[in-house]
Amino acid sequence: MKKQEKRAKAAKPSAKQAEVTKPKPAAKPAKVEAKAKKPGVRHKLARPFVRFGNYIAASFRELRLMRFPNRKAAWKMTLAVVLYALIFFIFIALLDAFWSMVFQRILG
Repeated sequence: MKKQEKRAKAAKPSAKQAEVTKPKPAAKPAKVEAKAKKPGVRHKLARPFVRFGNYIAASFRELRLMRFPNRKAAWKMTLAVVLYALIFFIFIALLDAFWSMVFQRILG
């Protein structure tokens, strides 16, 4: 129990310590610093290249996060896409044949 009491006392700062640890307000920046922050011609010319470099770096970070499928899963997904395309092709071909027949009877 004594160890726990000591830890509790050590964890709680006293009122004097709390006053000392309060953060001080930040000083206002000088006008000279504001002028230095204006982008120069070099900065304006380099901006597209910097953005492109950031884009490439972010792309590689995303690729590292990706999980690629194994061979078996890849074949299953490929088969699903091929079957869907085949079913859709048959559906469109049937619609085309139907409407061709309808227009041939109307016009012909």
